[in-house]
Amino acid sequence: MPSVRRRSGGAISNVAAAALAVAACAMPDAHVVRPAELTGAWVRQRADGTWGDTLRYLADGRVLGSAGSPMPAAARWSVVRPTSKATGQAFCVLGTAARACQPFRLDGDTLIVGDIEHAAFFRRAR
Repeated sequence: MPSVRRRSGGAISNVAAAALAVAACAMPDAHVVRPAELTGAWVRQRADGTWGDTLRYLADGRVLGSAGSPMPAAARWSVVRPTSKATGQAFCVLGTAARACQPFRLDGDTLIVGDIEHAAFFRRAR
């Protein structure tokens, strides 16, 4: 459930995207996956436009942080895809104080998590 634009050009409202993301995390019939294209190290863009605070999304679901962005040992990531008639998907990180599930999109080597106004940008670490 990308919050900005889908590659097909369609868009959904931020309110609808957020509602679907939260609902998807609680859906009993949702399919939880950890896509290989999201595993690995990602560097977050800071508020001042610089890059830092590397996060590592491991294939087993663990999330490893850095000194600038520590993660609790219990933190786990996944992508939730509804299996019912609901559309979209959500990027979820459970076990943290942050909002658990958010709309996202992957655009090349850029991962965009959150709604348009409050999106977090990550680039793949090399």
